Amino acid sequence: MAAKLRDRDAIVSEEGLIFRVLGYTHAADAYFSDLEYAPSTVFKSANPKAPRGAEQTEYFKLYEDEAWKFLQKNFPQHLILHEMLGRKTIGVTNRHIKQTRRPNQKLKALLEAHQKDSLVAAMQNVLQTVAQHSSLKTSSFGVFGSLLHGFHHPSLSDIDLIIYGGKETHKLVNTLQEIYADESSTLSNEFRSDESIRSKQWRFVNLSPFCSGFGD
Repeated sequence: MAAKLRDRDAIVSEEGLIFRVLGYTHAADAYFSDLEYAPSTVFKSANPKAPRGAEQTEYFKLYEDEAWKFLQKNFPQHLILHEMLGRKTIGVTNRHIKQTRRPNQKLKALLEAHQKDSLVAAMQNVLQTVAQHSSLKTSSFGVFGSLLHGFHHPSLSDIDLIIYGGKETHKLVNTLQEIYADESSTLSNEFRSDESIRSKQWRFVNLSPFCSGFGD
């Protein structure tokens, strides 16, 4: 394959669609992904959570089955056969990749930037808190979501972090459990109770929101 991409790496297609790579098992000439954002020039959404862009809407986030319906109607070349599943799923072939974006590289650039908005500063605080309680380094992390693509809203966007490596993941789980147990900590587990999902529809049948041990 032209580029070795990892889980949560981003692909920008020829049409400007932004896909998020899913997992590490892919087709010979394509990456299975989900369509995360579409430019406002080709897709509109009435969902109040969908607009992305600090000053004006540049992209819309796609929710539930919007991505499948949108691609099926407008860009069917991004529905590719998944041989193991025996059906088509969302993905991007190598020849349709215009650009790739790496979470670890973007995180490094954000942390090294001279000017940081409130969201980047909050992200830095999270990483510093984790580093103070463990041997984990920022080089083991990456940032995805709107922060990766530069159209985050400092007051409204989430902080989406990924950690690389099995040992590092276990260290992070243990570290977060210790931090969450500390009542003086500025970080807390949003899944400590069902309050965070009480007004939402939990669609998973065999997965509890409380099984992971951490949530923020």
